[in-house]
Amino acid sequence: HREFVQTRIQAAALARLASEHGYHLMVSHALIYDGAAMFEQGESEAGLARLLQGISDLRASGNTMAQSHFAYLQARGYAAVGQIQVGLEILDAAQAAVDQNGEHWFDAELLRLKGELLLMQGEAAEIVQDYYEKAITIALGQQAKMWELRATVRLSKLWQAQGRSDGAYARLAAIYGWFTEGFDTPDLAEAKALLDTLV
Repeated sequence: HREFVQTRIQAAALARLASEHGYHLMVSHALIYDGAAMFEQGESEAGLARLLQGISDLRASGNTMAQSHFAYLQARGYAAVGQIQVGLEILDAAQAAVDQNGEHWFDAELLRLKGELLLMQGEAAEIVQDYYEKAITIALGQQAKMWELRATVRLSKLWQAQGRSDGAYARLAAIYGWFTEGFDTPDLAEAKALLDTLV
């Protein structure tokens, strides 16, 4: 939910509880989410290091669950420290792994983030748009409304920059109108703020 302060509080509580009971797998998870929250709050280098330590510990245990999600967090972390190309390579590797292991639950977010990183790298708008559209299509198929919203927000911002505000408004208003609660969450607040600029 992009609630990074609360994420760090819960990660610390998880780490304490897991350590007390010798559940080392969950200690690794706590490190990963704490690190991700740190770099999202601006502690880029320290947060990425913490996240990478958690992923390393998890891999050393032989655990392979949620690999696409952790790759997503890794790619965001590298982007936060300015290593966008490394982030893109991680996303490509994650997609290849997904194609082999069938772990498709996070595909929409992987594609949306790839579009974002390509845009940061100066890639052509039509290529970036294609990633956002693919993310939206997958989210629709999975009925993953929050991921559909996130990708539509990115697409709408891209269209707004191209002077296509009417189309952006129509597209974003359609998914935003589906929601009936949670309007104080960061994703919906961002969508509403963008809609207001598109009118």
